[in-house]
Amino acid sequence: MRESVKNLRDCKCSTVDNCPGYYIWWFREDCVKDLLAPLRSVDYSRLISDGKGYVALYVGIVEKENSTLRRRALWHICDDHSASKVKAGTLSTLRQTISALLGVDMTLSERAVNDFMDRNCEWEWFPTKSGEEAKAKEAEELRTNYYPLNIRDNRVVDPDTITASKKLRKEFRK
Repeated sequence: MRESVKNLRDCKCSTVDNCPGYYIWWFREDCVKDLLAPLRSVDYSRLISDGKGYVALYVGIVEKENSTLRRRALWHICDDHSASKVKAGTLSTLRQTISALLGVDMTLSERAVNDFMDRNCEWEWFPTKSGEEAKAKEAEELRTNYYPLNIRDNRVVDPDTITASKKLRKEFRK
C-alpha cells in the first residue's frame, strides 16, 4: 500500500497500520541522480524500480513494542529538526540523510527536507505479526536488494557509499 506523494505531510497517516512491520521509501527517478550525486559510488543499475517512475532507496522497520508503523511514518514525515534532536541523534535517520545529501545543516533543513519529500517521495508499508518478523523481513530486503540510503547492516551497497553517507551526515549534523 503506497501513500500518495501529494499532501504526504497532511495525511496524518490515518490509513497506516498501528502494528509492527517494515516499510520502503520510494523516490521519483528524475530526482535520484541529483540527490545521490555526493555518494559517488552508487550503482544506479542496481536500483529497484516500481515501473511507475519511482525507485526504492531506503528500507526500515518497526520492531519495538512501543512503536507502530503509523508512529514511524509520522516520525519520518513530520519530524522537526530541533537542535536538541539533531544533537541527540534522534532526528529520523532518513531525514538526516536527505538533509546531508541536500547539503543543508540539519537544524536548518526542515523545510527543505519537507519540500523534497513532498515532491519526490512515497512510502509503502507492510504490516507484520511481530517485531521479530519485521526484523527478518528488513534483513532479507538488505541482503537481496540495493538500498543506498541504508547504513546499518547493509552488505549489498559498496562500503564507499556507506562511508560517504556517514561522513556527510556527520558534516551536516549542525
